[in-house]
Amino acid sequence: MPATRILRTMRDRIRTLAESIPREEAFAVPPGFSNNIAWNIGHIFVTHQILCYELSGLPMKIEPELRAMFAKGTSPASWKSEPDLELLYPKLTDLAEVFERDYAAGLFEHYQPYTTSAGVELRSIEDAIAFNNVHEGIHLGYVMAMRHVL
Repeated sequence: MPATRILRTMRDRIRTLAESIPREEAFAVPPGFSNNIAWNIGHIFVTHQILCYELSGLPMKIEPELRAMFAKGTSPASWKSEPDLELLYPKLTDLAEVFERDYAAGLFEHYQPYTTSAGVELRSIEDAIAFNNVHEGIHLGYVMAMRHVL
């Protein structure tokens, strides 16, 4: 299965899980965690946009305020208001579909090498896709752990 299809499949599953979680649980920060389920969902697609679009020199397909809310180093504690989950969750699948089309169209011709905070060097869009899928799996794990605690 190509990595882009894995991305779409996982996003479908993450969205289904997220939509099954009550709103109050999505915004609760469980003991021992620094973020909540809603933050993890936004962080998943914001990080993908940065790793794949921005580092390829392409415009990201998200609003700047979403990056400000969900990029690495952010926290729900700094939010001025809670994001609308009915707008947030569909971005998981919608952006994955757009990415799959953009990738198939060959838009990712250039890539600025980048070393992740985990020490993984990304040298191509294929490296970024592979790393991103691992990253999304980690955050899916956080969502599942938070749901269990809540």
